Amino acid sequence: MCSTYGYHNYPCGKRIGQVIRIELHHVVEWKEIGADRETADIQLYNYSLGLVERRNIANVHLVIVHELRAIHNQQPKVTIHQNLK
Repeated sequence: MCSTYGYHNYPCGKRIGQVIRIELHHVVEWKEIGADRETADIQLYNYSLGLVERRNIANVHLVIVHELRAIHNQQPKVTIHQNLK
């Protein structure tokens, strides 16, 4: 598994996107705020052809998705401040 990664998250309506970025890939978990991670929609993108992401390859590269989701599981649970709801 990759030891160097970037992590960020951002709310979008009633959903939260949680992103893990490594050298050539990034995975996004989209889920309802407060929902279990197992309910997330998963997107995986490959940067080897450039920085424009156009094709979700999550269903083709399950090992990469599994590795990046393991990093997600190490991150703190996302909470939204009351004023942002």
